[in-house]
Amino acid sequence: RHDPYRYYRLISWKSAVCGGPYVLIYQLFEQWPSASFLGATEGGVSYDTGSEMVPSIRLENLYAGMTDIRYLKLLERKAKAAGDTPEAKAALKFAAQALHDVPLKYPHDDTGAARFRAACIDHLLKLK
Repeated sequence: RHDPYRYYRLISWKSAVCGGPYVLIYQLFEQWPSASFLGATEGGVSYDTGSEMVPSIRLENLYAGMTDIRYLKLLERKAKAAGDTPEAKAALKFAAQALHDVPLKYPHDDTGAARFRAACIDHLLKLK
């Protein structure tokens, strides 16, 4: 839980690798009311200030990982709908490779998911 990228952003990727329909996290809110939301390595994913909820860096990384998987699923859907074109084949191959490489082969590379998202957008544009 101390690494926002490897734990929070990649948790959605790992769930997708396993075919999981959703992701569960252990603790949504900090148990101690006086916890500081400035510390990025410990605590819940959001904090109650009394007047509003403040998202933490952990929640932002969790949301980014969920968005990555949405892009992955969109790319797969569009590639399957495109038929037997070279672009569709390349997109499906890329999606399968990224689903393996980002969370399993290179989890320590904290630029992997962002690079995937940029390349995924390129593949989506080619499919149009």
